[in-house]
Amino acid sequence: MFRSEEEKVNIVIGEALLTLLEDDADISSEALRVQLNRMLETETDDARRQLIDHALRQTRRLLSGAASEDSNFFGERHLQLWAGNGH
Repeated sequence: MFRSEEEKVNIVIGEALLTLLEDDADISSEALRVQLNRMLETETDDARRQLIDHALRQTRRLLSGAASEDSNFFGERHLQLWAGNGH
């Protein structure tokens, strides 16, 4: 099945979040960044490394933009909702 670049990046971000959930780790922008960096360090496939790097840049851009408005309102809350932890 053909997937767009954006879909592939979203899958990578989802994989990073699932790893954090499986590890019973706190879900935060910092934890997501660290996990994506771990994935980047261990990945050997160049195409997948590019996707992970794109995911890092995308989340950094999203979260830095949110920080300029109100990171606790959008950035962290968005991650909590995305990971299913928002009540």
